[in-house]
Amino acid sequence: MRPAFTGRRQGARAERGLSLVEFMVSLFIGLMVTGAVASVYVGSARAGRQLKAMAQITEEAQLALALLRRDLQLAGSAEPTGVVASTQRFAAPAAPRVVFGCEQGFTSAVVAVGTAACAAATSGTPAIEVTFEATADNTVGAYRSADPTDCVGTAITGNSVTSKRYFTSHRYYVDQGPSGRNELYCGSAVSITPKALAESVEAIALRYGEANGWSTSDPSTHRPVRYVPASAVADWSNVVAVRVCLLMRSGFPVFTTEDVASYRDCSGTVQTATNRHLYKAFFTTVAIRNKGAV
Repeated sequence: MRPAFTGRRQGARAERGLSLVEFMVSLFIGLMVTGAVASVYVGSARAGRQLKAMAQITEEAQLALALLRRDLQLAGSAEPTGVVASTQRFAAPAAPRVVFGCEQGFTSAVVAVGTAACAAATSGTPAIEVTFEATADNTVGAYRSADPTDCVGTAITGNSVTSKRYFTSHRYYVDQGPSGRNELYCGSAVSITPKALAESVEAIALRYGEANGWSTSDPSTHRPVRYVPASAVADWSNVVAVRVCLLMRSGFPVFTTEDVASYRDCSGTVQTATNRHLYKAFFTTVAIRNKGAV
């Protein structure tokens, strides 16, 4: 009789199920696994947002810098009109003003070629004017016309009574767009109003490479010896290169309140993005080919 009773007790114990301690341990392990999976998922989603934001601002920066590089490389250029017999070099009309810049922006970006003036305000942003002869080869041709176009696609007609040359001055600066975000704008003498060319451009910084007493016949003066802001340029004819920085901002927040959303601006100063957007500075240095800078 005793063995049968013992067997029933063992069977009852086997059918009893998990104890409270065992249940709590299982629950803890399950929560740990769930938390680890959720952490990986959240981390992956955050990394995905950051990668998407970086791709967006990189693409916009490449577009904006390509536009600026193209114009700066053309600065001061003009189609040859003949050959100088004494030097056997091409003769070409001189551009009204090759490069000009202002620390606080222009009074207007749609004035005549080579006539932009610096604004008196102290809260503006840096701006640059680049002047060259626009042709069907270095600009996009106007629709149903052989005329070249300015930086926003407006047809340019001859603006010199004597030579019928198609000189244009493109003025680049950063301003707030209709969406409330800053954008890269451009205006010219033939534009009624400036237009935005690239989004996500939070700020622009410009430094001008000056040569010592630039001279066409002296190659030693064709190299920049210093880079200075527009306010420090004494003679714009000595500018042979331009260093451009564009500070880009993502179109949407990518960081949380737990992240350290820091970045370096165009001057190299560490800043904190309080709006949790992604910021990154992009740089390029462009030699003005017409000045022989290398």
